[in-house]
Amino acid sequence: MTTNKIKFAPMNKDHIFTDATKPRKAKDFIPTWFRTMPHYLEDDSNPAYAKSRFSTVRRCPSFHEVFNTGFVLVAPCDIFLKIEKDGKFFWETPDAIYKIDTHADYQFKSHYPNKNIKGVFKLVYPYMAITPKGYGCIQLPMLYHNNPDFYVPYGYLETDFYHELNPQIIVTSDDIEKGIIIKQGTPLNYLIPYKKDEWDIEYLDYSETLENKFKNVQFNLLGKFSGGFFKNIKR
Repeated sequence: MTTNKIKFAPMNKDHIFTDATKPRKAKDFIPTWFRTMPHYLEDDSNPAYAKSRFSTVRRCPSFHEVFNTGFVLVAPCDIFLKIEKDGKFFWETPDAIYKIDTHADYQFKSHYPNKNIKGVFKLVYPYMAITPKGYGCIQLPMLYHNNPDFYVPYGYLETDFYHELNPQIIVTSDDIEKGIIIKQGTPLNYLIPYKKDEWDIEYLDYSETLENKFKNVQFNLLGKFSGGFFKNIKR
């Protein structure tokens, strides 16, 4: 398998990479609830049966793929955000080299039917992303991280020619009138490189060939109590 590279670089001479601020692989941010949950429900009377029948999503291949795919942008500094009762936006960072912008309500919030959204800030991110020609990046919120204060929305970034990263911070906190703090190093969003191909759709009639294709996959799964997907299918 070919290994491509996504390259990150400071936007200007004021910024450098540190362990606390540099983008990292998604696998470094697997949520604690998932890492610590059991693979199976406990059944002391018949542990072998429990392993074959009472599994949790800890064994689900899709969750493992989600938590191990792509990269994560983190907060480059401590960020204080506040939206006053009259709708006025206020933000503060520890130093002037870190900038925050805003999206006025008329740009998004006033039109989107979700009353949980209190407002939208935009982080002027200190690092750029560069992908090979023909590859962009998908921006995704931190899925299954259960952050009640904010999320960064889904989006597409043309990082093969437009390298700026400005994550939109959609605030959902009930405490925003008092103000919230996003601490340095807090994961903000996933960044997943993808190949920019054109896709169409085709509908196929039933055929024995396709049914057998499905059966072959299922057969490889059914032969093991656990681990069938990663041991027998994805290698």
